[in-house]
Amino acid sequence: MEKACRMARKTCITVTSNACWNNEDQSSLGLNSRWYDVCGNYDTTFDRRRSYAFIGAYAQEPAAFIYAKTGSSINSVSPATQTIGVDVTFWINGECLKRHNMDFNGVIIKDTMVDLKSALDSGVIDVAFLPESEAAGYKKLRSVISCALTGPAFMIRKDMVNEMQWFDKAVKRLIRTRDFKRMCHDAEPKYGM
Repeated sequence: MEKACRMARKTCITVTSNACWNNEDQSSLGLNSRWYDVCGNYDTTFDRRRSYAFIGAYAQEPAAFIYAKTGSSINSVSPATQTIGVDVTFWINGECLKRHNMDFNGVIIKDTMVDLKSALDSGVIDVAFLPESEAAGYKKLRSVISCALTGPAFMIRKDMVNEMQWFDKAVKRLIRTRDFKRMCHDAEPKYGM
């Protein structure tokens, strides 16, 4: 965000906050309350796009798959008989599975990715819906499931689209630079982007 602001010769204040998106009520307190103009690093999901606009997508959507515990007897996805776990804070969720006609016998929602993986490891759930970056050591059961319309982008209020075009243009310019490629290369090991 800071580099895009500098490219556009704008003064921006960047803050780290958890008030950009709340999965439980499908809203952004920070954007709705006008505390922020932009929330960064949010995939364009169907739920978010109902209320917000997205500009400057800068990476592909992370791949998501259904996984079983390695060594388990589960070798295929069977929604009618299996219980699946999802993380409440993530966009890879039960609603996405329903859009793909995968109505599971039970959907168990966990508060964190750590809790979700613990439930899979302990047998509380049969399978888990995980981003590929979180699935080391698990058995992949089916092809990629797309839950977002784009990868990471910048989320804004719909009434701010015209006003934030300068930022969208700056992000698009930044994406074409060597500096951006270096930032992505440096982020790959940590974020799997």
